[in-house]
Amino acid sequence: MSIAKSDVEAIVNALASKVRRMYVLEDVAPKIAQAIEEQLAAGGYDGLEGAALAESLTKDLRSVNGDLHLEVEFDAEHPTEEEPVEKPKKYNDGEEIDDEGKVIEEEEAMSPFFAVLWKCNVGYLNISTFAPPKLSTPFFQHAMCLLQHTNALIIDIRWRTGGDSSNGLLSYFTSGRTHYKSMYWRPENRPRRNGDAKRPVFVLTSKDTFSSAEAFAFFMKDLGLATMVGETTAGGGHPIRYVRAGHDAFKASVSVGVSYSAKTGVGWEKIGVPADIAVAAISPRKLHICLGSEQLSANSTRSSLRPSARQSGCFLSAVR
Repeated sequence: MSIAKSDVEAIVNALASKVRRMYVLEDVAPKIAQAIEEQLAAGGYDGLEGAALAESLTKDLRSVNGDLHLEVEFDAEHPTEEEPVEKPKKYNDGEEIDDEGKVIEEEEAMSPFFAVLWKCNVGYLNISTFAPPKLSTPFFQHAMCLLQHTNALIIDIRWRTGGDSSNGLLSYFTSGRTHYKSMYWRPENRPRRNGDAKRPVFVLTSKDTFSSAEAFAFFMKDLGLATMVGETTAGGGHPIRYVRAGHDAFKASVSVGVSYSAKTGVGWEKIGVPADIAVAAISPRKLHICLGSEQLSANSTRSSLRPSARQSGCFLSAVR
């Protein structure tokens, strides 16, 4: 697709305007917008089209404060529609319906997990994506039913780069009355609130664990419900909204909110979630053998949620 110079100007101007209006950090928003405006004025986008233009815009948007949620995407085949600030969903007998009252068909989706019950009664849950609640809820219900009586649980989110909210999975480990998360959304200018494990829970993380997967790791660690094993995560703590970037083929993700601990007031943006046991690469299979060798009791209490010295050494040996 050919992109005229006037199109590039429209893309930059629209994107700069929306960043100034929507970006969660109001003092930083003008600097991010100015970065792409200055690049436009200097001819930095001359001759760029399609994916190359989107990549260059993404690099410049992130250059101010390193926000990895800022991104421009190019898709010539699927025109971008502006996402509304708030679109309340309508239901009829539990089924989501559109404005005309017709039932909205569920999207086809891959299972967001696979769950395994290993020897020694150690459960393993590998999550491929945090899908929207309508799709993920049945899968998580099935998985947690299978794994509910395990002596220990390993949750693998090492390669998860985002998705929808992780609140659904977190709810299996927290009381419904627990206020563990605070959020602020700039476009609506309002705060939000969300809100025990009796067995050892281990969450496998990597430097690629990002966004909603990090949220799960962060709050499990913040609440003392799990031990993090692996690497410090990527550091993406800003919820996003997709916007049309001045052209049908371009859309951008803009950080419009911030998530943080209700207890400490601190989040994981640009910090990541550090591992309690640092391991560059770990085999879940070897890890489960390690846990089984500890003869974990089905009656484990909160005091046993932290790994023993022997377990820590076993983690370090369970490297591919």
